[in-house]
Amino acid sequence: MSKSQLIFAVNGEIYRVNNPDPSERLVDFLRRETGYTSTKIGCGEGGCGACAVLVQDSPKSKLYTANSCLVPICYFHGKSITTTEGLGNSTKGFHPVQNRVAEFNGTQCGYCTPGLPSRGMLF
Repeated sequence: MSKSQLIFAVNGEIYRVNNPDPSERLVDFLRRETGYTSTKIGCGEGGCGACAVLVQDSPKSKLYTANSCLVPICYFHGKSITTTEGLGNSTKGFHPVQNRVAEFNGTQCGYCTPGLPSRGMLF
């Protein structure tokens, strides 16, 4: 591994970034390189939760949320990231929280629902 290479997982897929720009935000990388578009820039200040992702430092560590519009991509070296798409989908089945939103006719414009983990909801 080169000193200038980042390695991390997004929804279980390994990504390697050579010579990363230390100012690049995770949200920009996710939208540009992975095709996962549920993570968005809403306020750009970490307050709205539209950019929230789940992060795990190691397989046995607890999950926590991060505002991907605020955190540089370099922070995520060696970590595992889960976006809304990684929680569930129509092909693999939905997460229980996603099912509840649908069962109770919740709306999802794509801005607030991805941010629910940062507001104390448990995915």
